[in-house]
Amino acid sequence: MEIAFLIGAGFSIPEGYPKTEDINVRLGKIHENEICVHTDGACWFLKKGDTPRYHTGEDTERLFIQDFLRFYNKEILKKSFNYEKFFDFYTDLIREKSSAETATKFNTFIETFNREKDYTIFGNRLVNFDNCFNQLLADFFRKVKEENFEDSILSKLCKEKYSFFLELLKFLDNKYKKIHFHSLNHDLLIEKLSYCAVMKANLSNGFTQNGSPYWKENDLGQSIQLNIFVNNFDRKFCLYKLHGSLNQYFIDYPENNMVRVEKGTYLGKLKLKLRDKNDYKYIDNYYSPDFLSGIKVKKRNYERKIYYKPIFKRFKENLEKSNKLIVIGYGLGDDGINNYIEEYFLSKKDSKMLVIDPHKINSPLYNNPNVIYYGEGLGIEDINNDRISRLLGLN
Repeated sequence: MEIAFLIGAGFSIPEGYPKTEDINVRLGKIHENEICVHTDGACWFLKKGDTPRYHTGEDTERLFIQDFLRFYNKEILKKSFNYEKFFDFYTDLIREKSSAETATKFNTFIETFNREKDYTIFGNRLVNFDNCFNQLLADFFRKVKEENFEDSILSKLCKEKYSFFLELLKFLDNKYKKIHFHSLNHDLLIEKLSYCAVMKANLSNGFTQNGSPYWKENDLGQSIQLNIFVNNFDRKFCLYKLHGSLNQYFIDYPENNMVRVEKGTYLGKLKLKLRDKNDYKYIDNYYSPDFLSGIKVKKRNYERKIYYKPIFKRFKENLEKSNKLIVIGYGLGDDGINNYIEEYFLSKKDSKMLVIDPHKINSPLYNNPNVIYYGEGLGIEDINNDRISRLLGLN
């Protein structure tokens, strides 16, 4: 027998990762002096006291980020800022799928920006913006909660905030031959928890070092082999990052691949190992983390051949094979994910889905008698094995 989990943003909040409203506040208004855009394409939030010290072209990039957000908030936005809807907005502009009214407003903004800054905006300006905005989102996650694997932090995670969750895994470990974690989060919290005693680092994520030609060079000049996606999940505990991850990078040289940095998030200087095992070729392209944002953008990417299509095929198969689904910290607000749940899990008569989230939203999924709500005000820190066993009939 196999059992499936679906992990959402609420799962990571007790460990200090940002809530959606925190992300909206941070990304909804960005001043040019808060960020740096490097000549190599890297972009990040400056630390207190730092100043951007790069060339005129990068100054214009920073100004564009600032002014484009101002334009969106003033001319387009009807309600409060939502970063996922904003992703959809500017992606539609890139794809030339916006309404005529929106396109006209944007063109007026570009003309004004060019005139006031005495600069000509080239066609790839929004592509550059997309690259920067994704990096700023990733950098905000890192700054709020650094992605490290120190023993003291792991010990605290295992013994305090997530101890009841790990006790649940210990209980399920004796009942199921396979435990599937499907995560909608970009952070590395599940990866860190896998080093606790219950999982003993016995976690498959679809990546392997075997045969990977990609290496990163750290600040000390040491070469570290990167993991490459091979879609192999051969261990007891399996992790599927449905929306990508802060430590995953799509590499387009010499062919399309997805690589993963273990125990960290930064890719750094990338190089390709050649036939001679001591010979490398440095890859000059700058790569930003590969994760999905935007309500419409996410759904379109579910069919991307590299990584996402096979990972969603796994999601479908795991839902079909499991008769129990435990949902933690996911508010049932993603129609694409909900369609998978309805079609491949709830369509089975013997299926039972338990939703653990402090606030029960008004979702049509609750119209299904096999969907059970754990309890108002109860979250990850309120997990109780006896209660879950009773609700799911695990005894």
